[in-house]
Amino acid sequence: METFILKIPAIIAHNLGPKINSKANDFGAYVVRNGLTMYFTSSRSSKKEHLYIMKRKALDSAWSEPEYFKLFFNQDGAGGITFDDRGGMYCSTDKNTPNKGNMNIWSGSALDTTFTMKELPGPVNSPRWESHPSITSDGKDLYFASNRDAPI
Repeated sequence: METFILKIPAIIAHNLGPKINSKANDFGAYVVRNGLTMYFTSSRSSKKEHLYIMKRKALDSAWSEPEYFKLFFNQDGAGGITFDDRGGMYCSTDKNTPNKGNMNIWSGSALDTTFTMKELPGPVNSPRWESHPSITSDGKDLYFASNRDAPI
């Protein structure tokens, strides 16, 4: 039997404090590649979860106060958000879902402050719950959570 040794670098976690960690549900933090912008999902201002954005001027400076991230569907429930290196954006929302409590994944791109979003077709979205997308930097592979039946 062969033995493989996997070296894992030391990870030091720091609590980001009350700006991002509220008493509400705060999750799905995504920091863009340059480290100066962070998106996350929170239910801090209502019972529904919405997207928020925080910025900082340099890697060693403090994060700004969270701001509501305005997308055309953010009045509906929102889940995670992710970006590829070409400016493609993927996020989840319950907008237009056929069943209450379901989420679907949408894709889009940003031009200045205008976002063009479209709901992804099957096989990504289904009548079930699809959320928490994560796209590879080259935009070729999309990973997401779903409550579909597991393949046999």
